[in-house]
Amino acid sequence: LQIDAPINPGNSGGPLFNQSGHVVGVDTAIYSPSGGSVGIGFAIPASVARNVITQLREHGHVERGWLGVEIPGVNADMAQSLGLNKPKGAIVAKVMADGPAKPAGVKQGDVVLAVNGKDVSNAGDLSRRIANLGPGSEAKLDILRNGDKTTISVKLAKRPSEAKLASNDNGSSGSGTSRMRSAVCEAATKVNQTGNRMTTMPVISSAWQKNVSPGRFSIISSSPCARCSGTGSP
Repeated sequence: LQIDAPINPGNSGGPLFNQSGHVVGVDTAIYSPSGGSVGIGFAIPASVARNVITQLREHGHVERGWLGVEIPGVNADMAQSLGLNKPKGAIVAKVMADGPAKPAGVKQGDVVLAVNGKDVSNAGDLSRRIANLGPGSEAKLDILRNGDKTTISVKLAKRPSEAKLASNDNGSSGSGTSRMRSAVCEAATKVNQTGNRMTTMPVISSAWQKNVSPGRFSIISSSPCARCSGTGSP
């Protein structure tokens, strides 16, 4: 929550009240170019804090659900190419080998549109939904795959520690940014080519964004990308 109520040193972690005396959030931080207050503060919504407090009381720690995928959001260009009426959902850029999504049948390139019947607005929304469901919960994912909609049930696992996730990330080749770009290109590109002749446009390529029509010859990028015959990357 962005608020204009004063937050002074020592207030972080304290309750944020509305005019009726109800706790609506937990004071967290201020925006300050100089160190002093400029009237812009931030608070964690009470609905989020309530879930954390409940888990701390019952278990002594917070457990979050884990799907085991890397998920950038769907931008306007990708939404148009995928046949969506607006940007929504999250595209699966990578399915982790040790995550619950893989045995459930989630594939790279799937677009997650809803969880348990509730629409997913973006990648961050999906992450929050999965985390709040908790380990052991069943998540029914509404998936868009190659233009067809399907539903996949996944039994969520416990999210690994940040240290373990970081070690897995460090064990992969290339930087996180380069791997994500490569994965998104692989996931979002639907191309059949003979040489550089395109029969279907990559949904996030620079050529597609410039309205290059299928069947025309074009060099998408100098950077290599699998499934783009070495000619394109996002």
